[in-house]
Amino acid sequence: MRDDIVTYVTAQCPSFREVKGVADLASALSQKGGKKPGAYVFLLRTAAGPNKADNRVRQQITSSYAILIVTRHANEKTGAKTSNENDDLIKELESKLLGWQPASNYTAMELGGGALVALQREFHVWQEVYITKRQATQI
Repeated sequence: MRDDIVTYVTAQCPSFREVKGVADLASALSQKGGKKPGAYVFLLRTAAGPNKADNRVRQQITSSYAILIVTRHANEKTGAKTSNENDDLIKELESKLLGWQPASNYTAMELGGGALVALQREFHVWQEVYITKRQATQI
C-alpha cells in the first residue's frame, strides 16, 4: 500500500520534487539532503477491531500512513518561508488524497491529522497522517 501512495502522490502532487517510501520516521528524517520539497511515506501504525464472526475471523484493520513533508529554504532564519510553503503542500496533498480509494478492498482515505515534527534552521518537517480500512477474514 505504501508504494501505491508514493505512486499516486508522485503523479497527483507535482509540487513535490521528491516522493519516496521509507521505513520509519528516522529514515524519513535522514532524507534531508534530497530534493526539496519532499514527501516521505511510511506505515505509522495498524489497529485491528474486534472479531465479528463465530468460528472464523472477520476484523476491520485500520492502517495509518504518515507522509512527512520536508521543505527547505537556504538562509532562512525565522521559518516563515518554509511554513508558508508547507501550508500550500498540505492543501495540495489533502486535495488529492482525501477520499482517494487506494484499492477496491480498502476504504477511501481519511485525514487523521497533522503535526510539526521539527523546525531546524532552514528545514521545516511536518507529518500528515492518512487512514484507510479493510476487512481481514479467515475462514
